[in-house]
Amino acid sequence: MENTMELTQHPLIEGVESVTGEPVRQAIFFQRVDADTARHIISKGHGSGGGGLLPGMIFRLIGKKKAGGLPNMGILAVTDDKVRAYKIKSFGPSFKPKEEVAVWDRAGLRASIEVKGKLTKTTRLTLESAAEGEKATVEVMRGYEQMAEELARLIEAESIA
Repeated sequence: MENTMELTQHPLIEGVESVTGEPVRQAIFFQRVDADTARHIISKGHGSGGGGLLPGMIFRLIGKKKAGGLPNMGILAVTDDKVRAYKIKSFGPSFKPKEEVAVWDRAGLRASIEVKGKLTKTTRLTLESAAEGEKATVEVMRGYEQMAEELARLIEAESIA
């Protein structure tokens, strides 16, 4: 039987388009690298010997440096000409971008995907702008791995039609 169901646009893309006012080709949720590890270390603290505030803060600082200053949680979106990063407060029904925190020209940007970990796999997306001397590596939120691969492909494409 032929599938006649129309494909619908992902709600994340629709949410970002409502803010940008331009077509969004792909969008993903991200968090800083090692954000889950930092939260886990901090929660294991309080005299248990398994972590604590200081080691957790160190992991957070490392994640912030790797993310090029991007927020703890956010959205990356690709339009025809730009790659935009937005800060969000939380996930759920109201996941619209709150504040634009970075914009890059898509043409001058390089993107790569890397899967890390043995037991718990995480997908990392790295954006590099040679012209601006910037580099940002973030973890793709679980469930958005395929969308991240498409996002990286679109960033690398010469043109988006």
